[in-house]
Amino acid sequence: MAIKLIAIDIDGTLINSKREITPRVKAALNAASAQGVYVVLCTGRPYPGVEGLLQELDLVNDHDYVVTYNGTLVQQTGSKKALVRFSMTHDDLERVNNYATKIQCALSRHRRRSDLRSNRNSRQILDS
Repeated sequence: MAIKLIAIDIDGTLINSKREITPRVKAALNAASAQGVYVVLCTGRPYPGVEGLLQELDLVNDHDYVVTYNGTLVQQTGSKKALVRFSMTHDDLERVNNYATKIQCALSRHRRRSDLRSNRNSRQILDS
């Protein structure tokens, strides 16, 4: 059975302790890609946190994909078109925030247009 896809984590897998892709790893992934195998980076990082690695591996095309935010966003790397997106509704966020407040746990959520911060003393929702 032929390999069709390589899904690879970044830290401690793709990159070494010096935060580099070794020549051996790069050659292996380039060879796989040249044989038609999809090489997909999978990470908890956002897209900007992997963009340099994608460029280094020449994986920025509309036939290349990346899985970011711990699997909640799958997108084409060339167009950055989202293929799969899992997000929380406002009600979900409120339930999480209420529970975090109840157990006195700090909660931060960041988004381009709004920000929710919570600690045991206060909660604020800011829209810009």
